[in-house]
Amino acid sequence: MMEADQLLHLYRQGERDFRKLNLKGRSFRGYDLSGADFSGADLRGVDFRRATLRGATFAHAKIGLRWRGAIVMAFILIAIAALLGICAGIVGTIVNLQVRLYTTNFEEIIAGVAMVILLIAFAVLSVLHGLRAGFSVFLVAFAIAVGIVATGPIISSLLSPVTFKIAGAIANSITVVSGVLAATVTAVVIATAAYTAINLAVASTVAAVFALGFAFTVAATGILTSIVAIVPCIMMLTAHLCLRALRGDERHSLIRNVAIVMTMRWGTDFQGADLTDANFIGARLRNANFSDAMLTRTSWSDGSKTEATQRFRDPYVLS
Repeated sequence: MMEADQLLHLYRQGERDFRKLNLKGRSFRGYDLSGADFSGADLRGVDFRRATLRGATFAHAKIGLRWRGAIVMAFILIAIAALLGICAGIVGTIVNLQVRLYTTNFEEIIAGVAMVILLIAFAVLSVLHGLRAGFSVFLVAFAIAVGIVATGPIISSLLSPVTFKIAGAIANSITVVSGVLAATVTAVVIATAAYTAINLAVASTVAAVFALGFAFTVAATGILTSIVAIVPCIMMLTAHLCLRALRGDERHSLIRNVAIVMTMRWGTDFQGADLTDANFIGARLRNANFSDAMLTRTSWSDGSKTEATQRFRDPYVLS
């Protein structure tokens, strides 16, 4: 395993052959390594930011996450998923308890109808225009809910206390769905990041941990309401949107960008590097950051660059 300083010293002495070396986690940030041959080298987690790599060869090199980084990332993502599941369960349970204590059956029905309408509107807008548009429904609904609470005494005096109770039940349903939906969508995007960076097993674990955290929190209170059935529906919807994002659908670029940011932390980083005439034929490009890199006449093979570009578009490659 060669140290960065040793390699740089050899390069200054005229050496260009660094084939099959183990350089995991080394930093060559800002250095000029033009013409260097890293064929078959292990470059996982290497920092090449703003480096000059004109004519460099990375044929069949290992590029992406280091094992240690992958393990750390997996534990972090799983921990976040567990926290999100617990938070979603707490939000759903507390607000549902409030609804059960302070409303009539009729009011609960109205609140449930409002919940379903909000979810349908969210689903339709998210599929057609992306998550930003989908969540705008809840921003508007939440603003209305706040307005209802603020003007409660006026509504009660002008109309009737029953009207205010119904409006309050609707406001509660908005809070329930907003909190649970936000946590669930975030958990699925995190699972997508795990799949993108590591593998399907870790992604499945993240999703399962979220679901278990949510189910345990709700079940521990003895409040098993319709909100429990909503969670898998949201997970399936978001999983569908994530799949479309990974395939390059620009309407869901928000999901892709979040996944990219989360998975770039420990990957090989070519941000801002000059890769003019560089050769990546046969290189494994999973979890490599090419943002702002100069890719003039850069060579790729086996459709690896083409596929990655179709899925994520430059400047990122997560093939």
